[in-house]
Amino acid sequence: MNITPKKLAVFMHRVYENEAENLGWKTQKSCRKKPFSELPMENQQLMILVADKIIKKFQSFGKGYDDFHSSYVISENRLLNLDEVAKR
Repeated sequence: MNITPKKLAVFMHRVYENEAENLGWKTQKSCRKKPFSELPMENQQLMILVADKIIKKFQSFGKGYDDFHSSYVISENRLLNLDEVAKR
């Protein structure tokens, strides 16, 4: 799968908003329930920057989605620790 930083950022925003709601968390009012394209530009740019760093980190370890997916089961009770990912 070829993923760009923007595609990953859009996905992360959607997942973050949905999961925050599922956990009863309140997200930033200017971002809540909005599509990525309607977020403040600063938020979009930050999410794309973070996504780019995540993609590059996985590439540096030679890990792709299949490696990541098979290593982690993420749920409300076990949130992902990216430090653990970097050690693998």
